[in-house]
Amino acid sequence: MEFATDGPVREEHVQAAAEWLLSVPWRKTADLDCPSSYGLKHEMERETGVYVHNDEFVAAARRVGVPMKDTGRNPAIGVSAKRRTNSARGFHPFAAARPPGLTPV
Repeated sequence: MEFATDGPVREEHVQAAAEWLLSVPWRKTADLDCPSSYGLKHEMERETGVYVHNDEFVAAARRVGVPMKDTGRNPAIGVSAKRRTNSARGFHPFAAARPPGLTPV
């Protein structure tokens, strides 16, 4: 599955988005009912105060392995609708599955 990108991604922003994605609950699959990368990137920015480009957010989602569905420029990301409640508590159902080498921001 390929996703469009417009230019260089900044590693520190990808890392910040990856950490945020690891802090929220995921769905097993992504479909059209899931939020878009663009909508989730804005939610992440509000919660963390870190600005990221959509391409950086998509790169982070790929890196951590969250389910995605190609819907064009803003793929659907398999993040649970319960993300607001649980992200404040640091809940993540697959925390043990963190990819090697991914370090906190």
